[in-house]
Amino acid sequence: MYFTWFISLIGLVFIKNIVPSRRLISLEFRAFSMAKKVIIDTNFLVECIRFKIDLFSEIDRLLIYHELFILDRALEELSRIKIKERALLKKFLEKFKIIDTSSYSNLGVDDIITKLSEDYVIATQDKELKRRLKGQKIIIRQKKYLELK
Repeated sequence: MYFTWFISLIGLVFIKNIVPSRRLISLEFRAFSMAKKVIIDTNFLVECIRFKIDLFSEIDRLLIYHELFILDRALEELSRIKIKERALLKKFLEKFKIIDTSSYSNLGVDDIITKLSEDYVIATQDKELKRRLKGQKIIIRQKKYLELK
């Protein structure tokens, strides 16, 4: 019996019970880490900039494999907010994929995030929204680091 570890595109995979045989090789795959999809809320992004938190390294620390998303309506909110570090915000936004919310035309941003919370990890500082979320969430702790709940 052999035990082998390797890293694939979907994450770290552990192959157990490789049994050499003339006709059959029996494999059991266990994926330890899948790529998580993270939606960044407007207030979370603004607070990370305000408290000078390195968003990308902190999310790397919490989730090894991840994709960052932002709602197109959140981009509209960010354009209306006055931020001193506008250039830094633009660099942040280059690394996010944009979720089109045109199919949710009658809902607000918080309602859309609540609906998507089952499939995504939500990064927010909004107290009311945190209570309504069904899945995992990322929050800011002590104005220094991020925590996955």
